[in-house]
Amino acid sequence: MLRKIILIIIAVLFVVGTVFGITLHNNKIDVSQTKKTVEYYINGESEFLRFGVEGDDNLFEPNEKINIVLECLDEASSGTKAIVFITSEQTGFNKWGYVTFDYNSPYSILSFASQENGIFTIKIKQFGKEEHSFTVGVLPKNEQASDDFYYGVQPYITRAYTWGDGFCVPGYNAEESIDEILDAAEHLGVNLVREDSVGWGAMQSEPYGDMNYSVQDYLVKQVNRHGMKYNWLLGYNAGEWSTAEKYKKNYDESISWTYPPDIKLWNDFTNEVSDHYADNEDILWEIWNEPNLFFFAGTSEEYFELLENTSKTIKSKNESAYVFSGGLATAEKETNSEYYQKSAELINKGLLDSFGYHNHDGLDNYYDYMTQMLRLTNKAGLTDGGFNSESGVGGADASTIACKALYTRSTGAKGFVSFAFRKTVTPENDINDFAFFNEYLQPTEPVITYATVIRFLGNADFVKNVSNEKDLVIDEYTKNGNKIEGKLNPSSEIKMHMRVYQKRPDVGAVVHAHPPIATAFTIAGIDLDQYILPEAVLTIGEVPTCAYGTPSTMEIPDSLEPYIENHDAFLLQNHGALTVGFSLQKAMFVMEEVEFNAKICKYAMELGAVHEIPNDQLKKLMDLRKKMNIPGRHPGIDYGDEPMNCNCSKEEAHGDYHGFSVCF
Repeated sequence: MLRKIILIIIAVLFVVGTVFGITLHNNKIDVSQTKKTVEYYINGESEFLRFGVEGDDNLFEPNEKINIVLECLDEASSGTKAIVFITSEQTGFNKWGYVTFDYNSPYSILSFASQENGIFTIKIKQFGKEEHSFTVGVLPKNEQASDDFYYGVQPYITRAYTWGDGFCVPGYNAEESIDEILDAAEHLGVNLVREDSVGWGAMQSEPYGDMNYSVQDYLVKQVNRHGMKYNWLLGYNAGEWSTAEKYKKNYDESISWTYPPDIKLWNDFTNEVSDHYADNEDILWEIWNEPNLFFFAGTSEEYFELLENTSKTIKSKNESAYVFSGGLATAEKETNSEYYQKSAELINKGLLDSFGYHNHDGLDNYYDYMTQMLRLTNKAGLTDGGFNSESGVGGADASTIACKALYTRSTGAKGFVSFAFRKTVTPENDINDFAFFNEYLQPTEPVITYATVIRFLGNADFVKNVSNEKDLVIDEYTKNGNKIEGKLNPSSEIKMHMRVYQKRPDVGAVVHAHPPIATAFTIAGIDLDQYILPEAVLTIGEVPTCAYGTPSTMEIPDSLEPYIENHDAFLLQNHGALTVGFSLQKAMFVMEEVEFNAKICKYAMELGAVHEIPNDQLKKLMDLRKKMNIPGRHPGIDYGDEPMNCNCSKEEAHGDYHGFSVCF
């Protein structure tokens, strides 16, 4: 009996070992070695090893053979081993190979290919030495996007060319770096490169002096050679000699470039520049950068004079030149109204083609702030969606950039510039913590998403912004819920919608739904008041349960009354939920947050323990909410000291807007 058991165990082990061995074999990559010199793109090196991929860059076509090259640099390393792992989260790719280094045949090559798009991480583990890793991307080279919409990047090739090593690709000089950077942008199908300009001072050293175009000519030529337009950020003065007289008294060298220029000298400079490039149809002119912030230290009137003079000069040299106003920061603010009005005036005169704005927010705020901005621009008479010439997403996931690009185009905008394109070598020079490539031009996940958007929409024609069309169904009601006009009858619960609009002038949308788990909490008599998820703490806080009311009566809006002022989310006992927001998207996001929070709380309760976030951490979250200026109302949190209230003041409310109500 014992003998039979032993034989069975041996048989099982043999089968398992065989299967395991086959699995290992299937995941293993063969390695070859050669003395012949291999030309490869360098992705890093140490004292003992240099590594990269055969070819000119880190981007490959699907099914293209990718050769990983490891070059042994040290004779003493001969005979040492390393294991190389190749993985891709997007494709599920997972293979490996062993390398035994030989200084006499220094090039070790591991080959693979993928038919699926993705980012592939190559990890090199040398026994007894440090670990190295780099990434390559597999995605088809896109056709260049058409001029119907500009998909742009801001790669800082100006800085690579003029500032040197900190902005160059490691191992490459300035010219080589610029070519590599633009090759990568071209692979994605990008059709616009935005640069923060070669400064006026680098082009002209004295009043009415000779102009030096050498650097700018080179950069414009290289961008255009790659089939892309050059977005020239034309701004900043050339030093004290070019500064307007009224600002010379308190002139500060550290902010010298922000001072309004002497208008006569500026007009002479822009006349020279626009004349020099009069025949170039591949330049877009953006007049100054964020003139509503400290980047322009003068008054709005001084900027308007500069804007009108400059656009008039450029258009006089080239009537078809594309010119737009400097991108405004915090574009959603009411204080920008005069900038939009001036842009509308100049567009009507034929001197501007659009208005510029910037937005570096995450998705939730992006939709809200864009809605606010578009209300301001429409009020000023601007009919298109402007030009989003700078849009970063610090710390966001890859999908965010795609969503922002898609949403921007849906507004009827002319262009979208992702900021920044590449991280630089030295951390202190990093422009943003979100980039398509690292310093070696190794791709990150956003490369895939942005390229995908361009692939499908780069040559699509914009038809219309539905929100501005007559075929969008809009029903209007009085404050009491009586229909003024429209095709549809109101929800039977319109009374609670109208109560919110009456009490909350900042609300632009109300959503009523019956999310199953959140509704179950109201039936069970369990309050959704536990602080378990940071995002829920930041956005909604404690969600009150309103007393039961008979549907379609005034009992439900009356039950909301005690909570309307300080909450954006409400549970309706034995009924459902109600959420509000500045925009319809925001109200929907709040509803999703309520249901998700309820679901997680339910799971935790089923597991037998619900551990809330400690009080000291709650205070940090509330401080963060205030710092981030998250829109909407919040009940505040009693974290053991004084409750922290995070409501907007009346001055910070979003204005008198039409409400949008949705019932599910």
